[in-house]
Amino acid sequence: MTRHKQYLVLYLILIPLLAFSQKTISDNEKDAVIENIKVLIDSNYVFIEKVKYINNSLDSLNSSGKYDNIKDYKTFAKVLTDDLVEVTKDKHFKVQYNPEFVKNSREQRRRQAERENEEELEEEEKIDWDLWYAKKENFGFEKVEILGGNIGYIKYNLAPLRVGKTNY
Repeated sequence: MTRHKQYLVLYLILIPLLAFSQKTISDNEKDAVIENIKVLIDSNYVFIEKVKYINNSLDSLNSSGKYDNIKDYKTFAKVLTDDLVEVTKDKHFKVQYNPEFVKNSREQRRRQAERENEEELEEEEKIDWDLWYAKKENFGFEKVEILGGNIGYIKYNLAPLRVGKTNY
């Protein structure tokens, strides 16, 4: 997974937590955001040897009360970004608050799910008449026998099969 994809995943997971609530962020929401960041870092961060240090640093910052007085989503995102960059020395980290982006992403996923459901229903409604007819005619096999001397006999008739011809 490229770094840009990792950061996009991080961005997509963090934003829903912040998008659909009041203008002030609660302590539970802050804790949830930090826990999600830790999970994302644990599963996606390139420098595996730094993961434990980064997650422990986030826990320390959170338990020290650094984020207690922050009540604004954008400010919380900015402080988290600054802390992640400072701890990791990696300027690619960025936490953002963008409720419109989340709303649009959720709407796209909902539309995609609806399209997939419609396609599944259409697939269920379609009948493969060629396959149905071929099964009905035993795929052209009329007779299969083992004759004397261990000779196999197959009577196969192609004429009744309409493979490739669709006459509905």
